[in-house]
Amino acid sequence: MNALIETGALPSSVRLNPVNRCPQRVVLEADLDTFMRRFVSLTGLSRETGIHFRRLAADLGRSGITPAFDPGQVKATFYERAALRGHAPAT
Repeated sequence: MNALIETGALPSSVRLNPVNRCPQRVVLEADLDTFMRRFVSLTGLSRETGIHFRRLAADLGRSGITPAFDPGQVKATFYERAALRGHAPAT
């Protein structure tokens, strides 16, 4: 989450914690919902399709579909759902 926030992929703001009055970073539920509708993690896509994540990543790579963010920077692999439309992973 922190890497997605730092790269600007996931909007956030700083608000005061109502209990201890310390500033904390907050992601609005609406922003998280929008992000999840637009992007899917490799493991999430693996669960949705029933295909092992390594095989799925290889299949997507062969199809020319690349991760939406640099996995080295974000420490996870996310794909834009729009890029996946029309792609039928091998089963």
